[in-house]
Amino acid sequence: MEQEFIDIIINYSKNADKIFFYASNEDGTRYVNFAFQINSKNLKKNEADRQQGLTTDDSIKKQKLYLDKLQKLFENYVQKFREEKKKELSELKLIFDTSTKKLIKEISIDRNYSGASTFTTTIFDRWFKAQK
Repeated sequence: MEQEFIDIIINYSKNADKIFFYASNEDGTRYVNFAFQINSKNLKKNEADRQQGLTTDDSIKKQKLYLDKLQKLFENYVQKFREEKKKELSELKLIFDTSTKKLIKEISIDRNYSGASTFTTTIFDRWFKAQK
């Protein structure tokens, strides 16, 4: 099922060298986000869109479309994980190298509560920034 996340994101930016996907589940609140490495440079969605010449408005529409698809898929993933593992999924992190087709997956079941210094977007930003 992890490959389904990657397949959706690959369609977003076909020239990505690596894809980074992050999702969290906090007491029923779901968060998904993704970013890329293109030409050895880590780029968020809007930065990748600018490289492709998209306007801010078009970039926002495109992002919403893809994030909605990923959100629905993640909701199914959480439900399936709960049914199969009898545990609650907290985080899912995927890194996919498009040249080698290697997928690295990290799953956390530790309860993760965000607060002022640990907003989910901040957690994603820190994780993405740490990737090389």
